[in-house]
Amino acid sequence: VDQLAAAYDARRDPLVVEPDVTLTGLRHDGGAGAPVLVFFGGNAMSIVETASLLADLTRGSDWGWGAWAYRGYDGSGGSPRQDAIFRDALAQVQHLGVGGRRLFVIGQSLGTGVAVHLAARLAEGGEPPAGVVLLSPYTSIRRVADEALGVPLGWVLADRYETERELAGVRSPVLVIHGVQDDIIGIAHGREVAAALGERATLVEIPEAGHNDLWLSDVPLTRIRAFVAGHAPR
Repeated sequence: VDQLAAAYDARRDPLVVEPDVTLTGLRHDGGAGAPVLVFFGGNAMSIVETASLLADLTRGSDWGWGAWAYRGYDGSGGSPRQDAIFRDALAQVQHLGVGGRRLFVIGQSLGTGVAVHLAARLAEGGEPPAGVVLLSPYTSIRRVADEALGVPLGWVLADRYETERELAGVRSPVLVIHGVQDDIIGIAHGREVAAALGERATLVEIPEAGHNDLWLSDVPLTRIRAFVAGHAPR
């Protein structure tokens, strides 16, 4: 983690979320009053990949960022269960100490469910984030499982991440980015998430992109930077 911190101009920031559970974290402190990005990655994304993406997104700016590994990943304690991950996400924002006007919540794949839940809870508390970015979002993990298996077995999943049920609580502008060729979380999910959000959402489809190659296009980097700049506090 120390080598990662040096490579990405960050510092170690372990976060104790329970007496016996500490999350591995990295944090880059930006300028006073600048936007701060918090990122929730996909199931297979390491904190190395997350830190690299955030460093790329904020390069040349005074923006700050924070990234913590899910429970059970990259040295973080505990087990990665939905309710615990949701609590941890709120704890991360509280730990950052950033008001809603400066906070941008980004989620990719599995992490989009975490991002939506967090945005809805912050809005419920009267301080919605300045913006939310959803990369390859799903309506529910249950539906993704049903589509992948070809039979309706999603009901057996202990953690369902029912994003569609929480979208009404999101009060922030939302940028949705999805690859048209995605064969893990189909483009229909991204389109339905954007449609449910209505005027709050901007949908960006990348015709040539799938699920795991989304960042090979320069579209996500360009569009997220513009989105943050456009909704940053003045």
